[in-house]
Amino acid sequence: MKLPLVLVLVLAGAASVAIEKRILGSQDCKKDRQYHVQIESAQGGKSCGGALLNTRWVITASHCAEQNVIVKLGLNNDVSVLTKWWSSIKGSGKKYEQTIETDHQFTYKDQEGHPHDIMLIRLKEDMSAKLPTIELPPDDCTKPELKKQVEIGGWGYAKSAASVAIEKRILGGQDCNKDRQYHVQIESAQGGKSCGGALLNTRWVITASHCAEQNVIVKLGLNNDVSLLTKAWSFMKGSSKKYEQTIETDHQFTYKDQEGHPHDIMLIRLKEDMSASLPAIELPPDDCTKPELKKQVKIGGWGYAKKGKKPDHLKCATTEIRACGEKDKPDDKYFSDESTTMCAFKAGVETCYGDAGSAVEYNNLLYGIIVSNPVDTCAKNIVMLNICNYRQWIDETMQAHS
Repeated sequence: MKLPLVLVLVLAGAASVAIEKRILGSQDCKKDRQYHVQIESAQGGKSCGGALLNTRWVITASHCAEQNVIVKLGLNNDVSVLTKWWSSIKGSGKKYEQTIETDHQFTYKDQEGHPHDIMLIRLKEDMSAKLPTIELPPDDCTKPELKKQVEIGGWGYAKSAASVAIEKRILGGQDCNKDRQYHVQIESAQGGKSCGGALLNTRWVITASHCAEQNVIVKLGLNNDVSLLTKAWSFMKGSSKKYEQTIETDHQFTYKDQEGHPHDIMLIRLKEDMSASLPAIELPPDDCTKPELKKQVKIGGWGYAKKGKKPDHLKCATTEIRACGEKDKPDDKYFSDESTTMCAFKAGVETCYGDAGSAVEYNNLLYGIIVSNPVDTCAKNIVMLNICNYRQWIDETMQAHS
């Protein structure tokens, strides 16, 4: 749950036994403001509030930090005590309390170099995408007019005292559940390479060229809603082999321009047709254009936060189209220019090892393929190929090799 709100930072210091009657005229927040965080000096003596913007970033007042601080998250969420206890037993509960040094704290300074009392804090460990955050207003927003009502909340103490409860990773994503059932996984038959792709129809998969160009294993139907019983019956009949196919290079087609330069986009022709009941993603119209700047697009993948550690579920996220930087392009072996590529960025959303080749969805249609290919780190600026530039080639290739 995200709550759209014009974010106002309260510049007065410190906190309370409970929010009840400490912000005068207030009431218990109950399940509201689950994005609220508590920030305390690691040396003691200072306590403040803040707000979780996304899986990675917190916003607060500068005077609340500017030293090592302890950031406590999820204090007012509706996760059960038993769940939090189990999280701590598994070792993942540490994310809810993070010590943040000054090199992860960013105070705004104007052109004259004057600091303002507003700060962004970059968390050391990403939070779960299920933890509620607060949305920022539009880029062209203005502050609320006089006499408009705004909501505030906090841990403020009426008297100095220990605070109690507020009274109740394709990184930055969440489980796709039953979305993106067209997603496929592509692995090198020799090992050492893992990518995503998208099922276009019963016979064809689209991905990035660098994901294959050798014998690969294409795994389909990994995120579909077919029951285990049905899959077991399919296996007994011998038909389940269609869901995992070894594809040689003669079934792989990389786009090459008129000068013969390869581009980082590939069509893979399956050896055995899939069932027409397996979801596929539709292509945009022949005359499409790539999404405009600041448009929201959807991405997803099996990307590994750490190489060798595959996530349990397909992850989905939303990111925003941004202008590409000078270094935002596919590998040098592939041709690219402004017409062939597009880029996206959203704080806290990154693509990792294994996400390349995955689909970029806009208006429920396939508008891009991720070509960012990080190995040891994740990519903050996501580079994608613009499907609209290749629409005619896609149709012609599928028709010529059907």
